[in-house]
Amino acid sequence: MPGIKVGGKKIDNIRYADDTGFIVKNLTDLQKLVETTNIESKRKALNLTKRKGQVMVISRKAAKNCNIIVGIAKLKRKDTFKYLGVVITQNSKNAVEISPRIAQAKETKN
Repeated sequence: MPGIKVGGKKIDNIRYADDTGFIVKNLTDLQKLVETTNIESKRKALNLTKRKGQVMVISRKAAKNCNIIVGIAKLKRKDTFKYLGVVITQNSKNAVEISPRIAQAKETKN
């Protein structure tokens, strides 16, 4: 089963409203999870929005090939992902997040 362990529990997705982020260890697991989600969604008369679907790989090593397919559509690759106001980058560095928060704190102080 795809996913990662957090506090002893297996987590394979994060959700908020109608957005879902999948958490897996490799691209093979991601493709399996996307396919399973697509099949189960269709059973409930729901559709994955392929035009909005995107893929981001977070890794210390650069992932060159990232071909995740939903039906016949290839999902677009993304370098950053914003989840609940936090920017996540593909190299797992949070420098992108730190500068805006410092600026926001300075603005609040004034």
